[in-house]
Amino acid sequence: QMRRLKLFETLLLLNILICLQIFYVKCQGDNYLPDPDMKCDQPPRVPSGDFIEFWKTTYDHGETRTFECQDYYILEGPNVVQCIEGQWTPTPTCREPCVVSLKIFQTNKINLKSQNNTKLYVRHGEYLEFICSAGHSIETGVSLKQYCFNGHMTFPTCYRGK
Repeated sequence: QMRRLKLFETLLLLNILICLQIFYVKCQGDNYLPDPDMKCDQPPRVPSGDFIEFWKTTYDHGETRTFECQDYYILEGPNVVQCIEGQWTPTPTCREPCVVSLKIFQTNKINLKSQNNTKLYVRHGEYLEFICSAGHSIETGVSLKQYCFNGHMTFPTCYRGK
């Protein structure tokens, strides 16, 4: 009986919560009609990204905006956002590239395994493999292959060999 009572109390509590969340909708036949007064303001700006279309001050229910990231940035999430009853669907993010400069090569005594040592952009999610400069070696256990994660990469440091 105690179990039945708890179940009844839980169902009663759920009914109360549901009753408190009533809202009205417009219907035509079996179709829901969005409220034409529910407009969206401009969608949130995304760092290092741009919307392709021209900006408007307000957007109607159902309107979309197409989004793209700047060069070397990786889009994460949908590239289209939509105004749904006054709210935008979630905006994407632009994952930042890693920058490898000549200064890092010189300071850490490293070179790229397969490319020239110039300023280099590595996209989020990509690996880059280094080698030690002539006469230098890496400490045991340190990897010369490194991963770019949202603009951050750990650069190995090589030391004068023994």
